[in-house]
Amino acid sequence: MKTIYHWIAVVILPLFGLAASLFTQFFAGTIEDISIGLIAFILFVFLEIIALIILFHNEKYERVELLHGKDLEQKKDQINEIKLELAKREQDLREHTRGLWREFGVLNRIKQSEMIYETLENFTKANSSVIAVQRYSYFIQRNKDVTRIKIQHQEGYAMEGINQNALLQQYFELPSDLLKRYEKAVLLYRKTNDNDSDEEIVKLSIELLQKLSKIPPGNASVENAIEFAFYQILLDLTNLQAQLRMSSLEKIIDELNSLSRTGILRGIIYDKPLYEFNYSSKSDVKNGKEERKYLTIKLKLSDGTQSIFVLTLENRGTETEVGNLSAELINILTSKQIAVEEGLQRVYN
Repeated sequence: MKTIYHWIAVVILPLFGLAASLFTQFFAGTIEDISIGLIAFILFVFLEIIALIILFHNEKYERVELLHGKDLEQKKDQINEIKLELAKREQDLREHTRGLWREFGVLNRIKQSEMIYETLENFTKANSSVIAVQRYSYFIQRNKDVTRIKIQHQEGYAMEGINQNALLQQYFELPSDLLKRYEKAVLLYRKTNDNDSDEEIVKLSIELLQKLSKIPPGNASVENAIEFAFYQILLDLTNLQAQLRMSSLEKIIDELNSLSRTGILRGIIYDKPLYEFNYSSKSDVKNGKEERKYLTIKLKLSDGTQSIFVLTLENRGTETEVGNLSAELINILTSKQIAVEEGLQRVYN
């Protein structure tokens, strides 16, 4: 459009005006000719003014459009800069939020640990038969051949003057086939009420006893200590002591216990939340632990951590009501929202 306006204003109209002027001069002499020339000249001036107005308006519009285009580009650049800045701040906010959540998680775990310690301290002081309580977290990893269980100490409290050893961290490796046979036998035993319900348990117990009985003193291994742990659980499960006595293992019991203390392990793989055990070895007699009984309580905490609490009880000829103690501890933990509610249900079901 700009080229057309320029062509009209600069070339065509001047030529038209020149032609009109020449025409007027050529036919000059009469009034009519002069009038025609004048009208042509006026028409030329009028068209020239219109062309100039159009040209001026067009140039003004183009200047405005150019300025608007530049302003639009500037605004686009500013918007892009703002978007980049917003994206950067959003990324910084996400990083900051993740950092806050990490710090919050750490603070939450510290707070939970402090609450658990305070609970264990008050619980121990309030029950004269309880001399110590420890909490361990545990993790089970099942593989085809070996099942690994990691136990890690978290909190604990012991009465003053009490000789109490607490594991800080320990790993157990269990033959997966043995664990599966044990779980299958226990499941059959729990689901049926007929006389043959303990057949698989008795069969597995006899196999373990025969294998362990053949071990010469001084030749036991950690694997044998794990097998002995399963054997003890099976005896505790069905009270088979009358049928399967451990007299043939007396010579290596201390050796097996010294290779691996499996009380907590037994509490973990036992199919019920509560499990009682005690150690009766020569070393325990020397350390004054022969009259102690241990109670484990499996419980899931509110943060999802699988935990096992180990209560150390004095057993000086009196029968401690472990059910009341476990219920009391669990009620305290659930009331403070440390443990989940389902833990309380699992103990009695």
